[in-house]
Parts: sequence; structure tokens; C-alpha cells
Amino acid sequence: MNKQEFDNKFVGKKLVVNCPTEELANDFLKLANSFGYNWITSNSYLHHNNWKVHKEETCYDLKDGVYTDVEYYKERNYKIVEYKGEDMNLKDLLQSDDKVVYRDGEERWYFKHIKSFYDDEGVRQLTLHAFNDDLKCVEYYGYNIMEIWRDDNLIWKREEKSANQIEKEAIEKEMKILTERFERLEVG
Repeated sequence: MNKQEFDNKFVGKKLVVNCPTEELANDFLKLANSFGYNWITSNSYLHHNNWKVHKEETCYDLKDGVYTDVEYYKERNYKIVEYKGEDMNLKDLLQSDDKVVYRDGEERWYFKHIKSFYDDEGVRQLTLHAFNDDLKCVEYYGYNIMEIWRDDNLIWKREEKSANQIEKEAIEKEMKILTERFERLEVG
């Protein structure tokens, strides 16, 4: 989805977007942020989503950078579009001079006209063909793109568990199983 398609669908006079789940709100605001939209205060949508205020009744007005509940907009005859998620090709977010941060912490700059990433010294590192639509490198896990920056503003960040979070959850699961086994032994 490009900016024009996004604007035609989600931005306009007396047009708001309802996000029935917080996950959808995060996805929608991440997408809006990537096209240059932010809160009326100029804060990025990535910092907070305000979804918990109205929960499934939350509506976002990107034109004005505000949010409130569905009833407010219904009373004022706004068109309410429900956001259901988009099959977004993350490659479409990339623009020339965007800085990307790989999983291994390395930073590269993207040049759209030649679809390539370069390091600080101007040496070409990888082409866009090395990545799938989700910006995961097909050759090396450490080169998965974790963040996209444009003009010193974070426009996209990969949301996934760290290795430590995954390990902690595995240990907690194992502890639960062992605790249940231990309790059964005490009873018997």
C-alpha cells in the first residue's frame, strides 16, 4: 500500500478509523506513522496509542491527529471505517536515504533508485532482493531489519520477542510443568 492508497482509504474530512483491538490499533498507527502522520502534539503514533481509553470503541482521526470514541463521531455524522489489518509489504515503506538497523545492530542507508543498502563509507552491502516482504534477510538472520528511520524519526520497528524473553517463557513453562508434577508426587 502506498501513501495515496492509504490516504484514499483512511484519511479525509469527517473520516475516522475504528480499531476494535489494541493489536489492530498498533498496526494501524504504525502504518499511519510510516506515511508521516502523528498526533496533533507532533508526537509520534509509535510512542502511545491511547487505545485503552476507549478500547474497542476507539476511533482515530488522522487528518486532525486526534482520537475519541465511536459515539462521538456517530453523533457528528462522520464516516467510520473499521481497520481490519492490511497485508502490507514492508518493502514499500522504504524510501531513499532511510536508515535501517539490522538485528545485529549495524546501520545501513537505503537508496531506492538502485534498491540497495550502503554502509557509512558508501560500500554497497546488500540489495533489496536479499529480503522478503517482511524485511527479513533470506541469507542471514542477523541482517533482519529491525527499525526504519527517516529524517531522525523512527517510522517502523519490528515487534518481536527478544531471545531473553523467549528463553524466560520456556523456563516458566518448564517450571510450571515441574511444579505440577511435584504437587502430584506430594499428594500420592
